[in-house]
Amino acid sequence: MKTADRLRQILRLHQQPLYQTHTHRGQVLLPGIRGLDRRQLIRPEDLAGRTVLDLGCATGAESLWAAEQGAAGVLGLECDAAMIATFRAMAAALKLRTTVTCRQWDLRAGLPPDLPAHETILALAITQYCGYRALWQEVPGATVVYCEGGADSPYSAASLSGDGWRAELLGRTAASATDPRLLRPFFRLTRT
Repeated sequence: MKTADRLRQILRLHQQPLYQTHTHRGQVLLPGIRGLDRRQLIRPEDLAGRTVLDLGCATGAESLWAAEQGAAGVLGLECDAAMIATFRAMAAALKLRTTVTCRQWDLRAGLPPDLPAHETILALAITQYCGYRALWQEVPGATVVYCEGGADSPYSAASLSGDGWRAELLGRTAASATDPRLLRPFFRLTRT
């Protein structure tokens, strides 16, 4: 069985609505509730050769994509066991050279105390579940953060800047692939 077909099979077995759109080598495997527009805003140099932490990684679409973009290593944190099982099955089927792992963790409790250093953080549509807490400030070694707020996000470049970070609004991403009217602010933060 071809890798893409095996990946589609794994995604079809996922018992919940598919939130993320998964791809393999640029080809959409199965569309999810969210489209791929946010990937267009992430700079390749912020992934290639860097360690990536994906906060609230769900089924791992962005984590696996980061590995395809040349990330040196990827760790996803997710609280839902079914999503973690799908993430792990996808990573195993891909047989990646990059180490891609997922750890069960509820981010509402903050970050794991033993979290290793990561250079690039993906905080995509997760911070509203954590009370809009700037979790990236607690990650050792972080230099770049991609932060996507909820559609009702209080975020602005000014509110995210400070405490050693400078934020820029890169654009707005559709909250749903089927209804592009509801938009989420998408920021890139860099350590100052």
